[in-house]
Amino acid sequence: CPSTRLSCHDRSSVALTFFPESKARSSEAQVLQLALEFTTIMNTPEGVFEGLHGYLLANVLSFVDVETLRSCAMCCREWFWVVHRDDSVWRLLTHRIWEARLLHVRLRDRSGTFRPLLEDLDEGEYVSPYDSFKALAMDRNRRFSVPCMQIKLQLQHARRSMANALQRAYICNVKEIVWNRPSDEICLLFEVQGDPGKVRMPVTSFLFRRILDEGGNKYDDINVSPRSRTEYTGGDGLYRGYVAWRAEDIFEANQELVSRCESSHLIAKVPAERVSGVRLSLCFGLPSQGPVAVVGTMMDQTTPCRELDLITSATAREQLELAFRGRLHDGISYRGIGEPFL
Repeated sequence: CPSTRLSCHDRSSVALTFFPESKARSSEAQVLQLALEFTTIMNTPEGVFEGLHGYLLANVLSFVDVETLRSCAMCCREWFWVVHRDDSVWRLLTHRIWEARLLHVRLRDRSGTFRPLLEDLDEGEYVSPYDSFKALAMDRNRRFSVPCMQIKLQLQHARRSMANALQRAYICNVKEIVWNRPSDEICLLFEVQGDPGKVRMPVTSFLFRRILDEGGNKYDDINVSPRSRTEYTGGDGLYRGYVAWRAEDIFEANQELVSRCESSHLIAKVPAERVSGVRLSLCFGLPSQGPVAVVGTMMDQTTPCRELDLITSATAREQLELAFRGRLHDGISYRGIGEPFL
């Protein structure tokens, strides 16, 4: 059915809905090119919305997120049909987000029966829960993949009075954080290097809120230590690995941290701007008397990191859902379930 012609005002509104500035894109160059083409269509005197259809329309719409797709579906009847009745836009969208090997969808053939998406698989090898690419995207392909947030953060050595300048030359690069749904674990992937006498495994993790003095320097920390496990490879002060927490342990640790902060007389005496949010600290080596006296070296998160802060400060599963499942194009990548991290 033909598209309903839109007024100039309506077309401007659609353009704003179509490319909201607040949404991050997986490829800035591609989006800019699409925006240029879309603007050309907008500025055509006669208006050619009825000419934007079929594969071209599906290809353009596949660059937007689910919420924007819902808005686009209200533009006209044809766009509604493409978004809600035709699976092409969802097929293109899913291929931009997931690798082909992670896409298991049963499609109807000409006889009306379902068949696997991948032709090299026999129909009896697996049973896909998804009968369409739309169903897969709406479920975030959680049956076959786990979401990952890319993080570029460097933890710094927690300088102590007994450490000299050479002992402070430690580097820990946080790479990504993964929500491993099948095991209900949050996994933080890292690379660390430094003095072999100080940097060694396993890792003890702490969540803390830092209190600063008037000069902006560390005054005191209020911290908790959720249970964790470590997998790693390497040696001689150069390691690549990950630390994993059960989601429930993160929730319990943060609830304890909230309780301790509420009862802290020190926090009550200082302005709110001198108390940090929840931060992460990793101790590479075994603690001898808790987080104060350590055998090894401790590296702290000294600056905010939105992606990491959302996860490490979570007190309920709904916050994880919002952080991971609420985003498709915005900084989320996916791994196959069961794939090794190392």
